[in-house]
Amino acid sequence: MRRKLIKQGGSGLTVYVPKRWIDLKGLKAGDEVDVAEENERIVIARVGETRQLRKEVTLETTTPSVMRSTIASLYKAGYDEMVLKFKETPPISSINEIISTFTGLEAVSQDKNSVTIKCFLRIDDEETEKLINKMFQLTKLVVEEVITGWNKLDVDNITALVKTNVLKLRDHLLRTINASKYGGDKSYYYYDLVTILEKIATEFQVLALNAKENKLKDKSLLMPLSNLLDEGYKCYLKKDMESAQAYKLVLREQAKKTLWHDVIASVIKKNDPVVFTSHYHIMKLYNHLSSRLISISS
Repeated sequence: MRRKLIKQGGSGLTVYVPKRWIDLKGLKAGDEVDVAEENERIVIARVGETRQLRKEVTLETTTPSVMRSTIASLYKAGYDEMVLKFKETPPISSINEIISTFTGLEAVSQDKNSVTIKCFLRIDDEETEKLINKMFQLTKLVVEEVITGWNKLDVDNITALVKTNVLKLRDHLLRTINASKYGGDKSYYYYDLVTILEKIATEFQVLALNAKENKLKDKSLLMPLSNLLDEGYKCYLKKDMESAQAYKLVLREQAKKTLWHDVIASVIKKNDPVVFTSHYHIMKLYNHLSSRLISISS
């Protein structure tokens, strides 16, 4: 249906929305609605109502890395329908291989110059919380696989765990957190928390590759890292400021033993450079994790 724009005030324009839609949504005068720009359209929705977001993107190249990066960006941004346009559409098998790495995606139509992908992922706060817990548990599993299996590292298994399970769950969570604004005003902190956990898992995966390639033996510098992540997870489950601040202090005490200016030279001398470098980066990630736990608990 068409509606005329009505001049209001200095430069404002208003438009009447259909009464049937107002009744359907249970709205009344004074209620707030969400108004969003989607491409060249304006979409009006009741506050808190999930909108079906659609985005069209034209790709100049069809390399797997470009296609996956594009799909990942749209997926995490919360789009429900993605239309990829090409000069010539690549084989559907290659597209399906990419979208299989995302939860809930399916190619629903294809022609010579485009493919339409839809997301059928259900967004639920209770499920999101369970998946964040699973993200912690998967990251812990990667850490334990590296530390406990140090002398006989199964690099293929560790790599598969990170590249398949951790990355897929990360993208799933980033989409749901972003789309539902999980945590309300603290949504960004949850988003960042998930990203940090993926980085920790990836750092340990790279360490495993380097350790096996260089036949590294001494893992003593890494031993506290498993327990430190456990403490971080317990802190997340409690979600109280006292625990979050206490965790920050625990990390500080560990840093004093290995990264403080008066000990770092001797620590570097006693440990393999690869192990020390990984330890340094992982401790920075743990510190970042502790900051996010404080933000979530505040």
